[in-house]
Amino acid sequence: MQQIVSESGFSLQTFYNHFQCKDDLVFWIHQHKVDSELQKMEKGECTFRQFIRKILQFYSENEKYMWNLFHHTRGQESYYTSLSVKLYASLKKYILSRFHLSLLPEEIDFYLKIYCYAGTRMYIEWTSHMKHTPVETYIEYAEGAMPEKLKPYLING
Repeated sequence: MQQIVSESGFSLQTFYNHFQCKDDLVFWIHQHKVDSELQKMEKGECTFRQFIRKILQFYSENEKYMWNLFHHTRGQESYYTSLSVKLYASLKKYILSRFHLSLLPEEIDFYLKIYCYAGTRMYIEWTSHMKHTPVETYIEYAEGAMPEKLKPYLING
């Protein structure tokens, strides 16, 4: 902790005013990256494929950190749960905005939830056991696993 605060220029008290522990800081850094990429997609500055590529590149560049984040948080506070909920909310917002909808059709909402929760779990799997699978191959798999009725909203939209 002392190294973190001394290199940041902030006091230990300032750190603890914003984070409970070092893990909270690590979580915040990653969440900031994901949020940034989701905002680009929401604004139409990148495609769904580019979004996935950026996140996987971040995971690759921070492999140990991501593995620890995914494997050392549990329950309602787990990073998996947080990322799944955040991904679903952001992709829903993206679809509603892009297609000028006030409400997602129930079927599409259902598919989106399943895809976000399962997709997040597969990100974890990739960081843990699929490192040999190239990013582009993983993206192909992720798009192939998407329910057909959801594809027009995220891939072909």
